Amino acid sequence: MKKVTLRADADLIGQARAVARAHHKTLNAAFREWLQQYAAQSGSAQEVDSLMERLKHVRAGRNFTREEINEQPVVSFLSSADWQRKVKDSAQGEGACAESDLSR
Repeated sequence: MKKVTLRADADLIGQARAVARAHHKTLNAAFREWLQQYAAQSGSAQEVDSLMERLKHVRAGRNFTREEINEQPVVSFLSSADWQRKVKDSAQGEGACAESDLSR
């Protein structure tokens, strides 16, 4: 593991140590967990950028009205994991996400 030196307000470090202690962790362990989560966000952004690049050829076939663009679709029937799988499958050409898929 590589060592990193950080500078922060002494009171903030004290508060962070107290929170880590309350979770039965060291401040170092809590920071490593945070760093992993922080770095994972970058991967998600890269995945979205990659998906958008792969889908840039997709065209709607017509221009939409302002009302249609601002319409709020109801997709709460799918869990987040199901929705992500459908988007991924669609992007890989394994089948489009049809309207009937959204209303299960």
